Amino acid sequence: MTQQYQKVLKTILGEGDVQYEPRTEEYILGISASLSTYDLRKEFPLPTTKWVKVELPFEELFWKLRGERNVKSLVDRDVHIWTAKAEMAA
Repeated sequence: MTQQYQKVLKTILGEGDVQYEPRTEEYILGISASLSTYDLRKEFPLPTTKWVKVELPFEELFWKLRGERNVKSLVDRDVHIWTAKAEMAA
């Protein structure tokens, strides 16, 4: 997974085009298309080069499926992915 992700990043850096993103009003470096395939029996496709607890993506997914917006329930489960940009309700 990490090698496949790093290969895509190298392609973007080497061959990517500067594109304007109107939603954020920023310029980004990107490529038109990239295909990645994963065997979910062997790995979970989390595109990052840092170590992540295996429970984290599932906790976040279930949080979103429940329609929650407050990060307190995630923090209670030791998931801090959103705490830097969100305020917890008392």
